[in-house]
Amino acid sequence: MSENPRIPGTPSDGISSRTDEGRVQHTTPTPVNVYNTPTNAPAPASGNSHLKNLIIGSIITAVASISVYYATVYMNRSKGSNESFEETRQATSSAWGSLVAYENAYARNLLSFEKTFVANANFTEYLSGLKTESSKFSRDLGDISKLKNLDIDLVKAINRRLDNERIALGKAEEFILGTQKLLYDTVQSAKSRTEDLIKGQVEWNRYSKGMYERTINDIQEIANTLSERYNKKFLVTELLVVQMMPQRIKSHDSLMAILENTVVEANGSMTRKNDPDGNPFVINLKDTDIIGAWNVDGNSISFQKNGKITWVLPGGAAAAGTWKIDAGKIQANVTIDKTQKQAVWYLRVSSLTTSSLTLTNALAPYDTYHLVRILTN
Repeated sequence: MSENPRIPGTPSDGISSRTDEGRVQHTTPTPVNVYNTPTNAPAPASGNSHLKNLIIGSIITAVASISVYYATVYMNRSKGSNESFEETRQATSSAWGSLVAYENAYARNLLSFEKTFVANANFTEYLSGLKTESSKFSRDLGDISKLKNLDIDLVKAINRRLDNERIALGKAEEFILGTQKLLYDTVQSAKSRTEDLIKGQVEWNRYSKGMYERTINDIQEIANTLSERYNKKFLVTELLVVQMMPQRIKSHDSLMAILENTVVEANGSMTRKNDPDGNPFVINLKDTDIIGAWNVDGNSISFQKNGKITWVLPGGAAAAGTWKIDAGKIQANVTIDKTQKQAVWYLRVSSLTTSSLTLTNALAPYDTYHLVRILTN
């Protein structure tokens, strides 16, 4: 059982030092998997670390979608002489290869900055890195457009790409700076500040998602046009951002569902109303609802009357410790047998019946476990 598993049936583990509901503070930040929502950002001064985790995930999901943006104008042109056609074909093919290389280098560098951002939550450093990489990328792409014998439509696509890079980067900078200002605002009430943060996240992510969807249509169109014109494959799947964005959009949608499915309390904290499937959490949870042995995807889970808990994976890895109900949630203090790491899990309950229930991790991305009772103590 790993320290931060994402396999079905195992809550996220970690050193048992918590600053808020369901959030584990690791002594050494785990490198972020860019396909998942990062969860271990340091807490802001306000202490609202839960919201800040969501915001950081939201920012890097959305900013990734500015790293490729093609809005193209196409022309039906005659091929001209065979000699000039072949020169243009070769030059355009070579330029496409360079374009893909520059796009992918840009994307990889952004991923590197994201890892640091998740670890230290330094907005200034992250934005500075983003602007530096954008400047380098724009310079390189501008050099491509000046090469001889390029297809005029590819030149136009590159020029529009550069225009939209500038526009999108400006919008991203405005959003990031605005978010940073709100996070550390000490004038607004905690409730008002959190509501403004959520509103800004929702608006920004809707914008960035729509932009990316239009982007894919445009870049696919220019690739198809060039492929047909020169009887050679120009593949958008070579672009790293195209490869990784579908999963990022999925994470983006989950983030929006989280933000829009919360109630902001007077102290600025957020309380989820439902599990990820939309089912309301049980409010008046009792020990008798939980006590017993359960199965979930081959995992064996036991909540005992004496306050003991065991969670065993099919391969034999296990966690064991104590459990109790605290403020309507299950709190489990466990030790991972393989590593002897201690962890604290906070789990919410929904879809409760006498023979089944659903557990949801209190920490984003809110992993869910559908339990079936196999024995009642």
